Amino acid sequence: MVLYEDKSKTLRRVAASDTREAKNAIKALSIPFAEIRISLDDPNNLMSRAIRERRNFVTSNVYDVFTQFFHTMNRLGFNK
Repeated sequence: MVLYEDKSKTLRRVAASDTREAKNAIKALSIPFAEIRISLDDPNNLMSRAIRERRNFVTSNVYDVFTQFFHTMNRLGFNK
């Protein structure tokens, strides 16, 4: 679940599925889950696009909803 913060034009993650996979993914993150922010202007993020375009999207790839976060982690060298 995400919240839209109008002032900063960002999506902020506030909740995740209560599954083993989701819990393991959250544990693997290098920053706290609730601190992940996604810009509404991100052209590649499906959540941002869904809001901007008022459309539904379906994906089986977590990258599609974490694009900006993964780019930031790669830039900071967390992919090594």
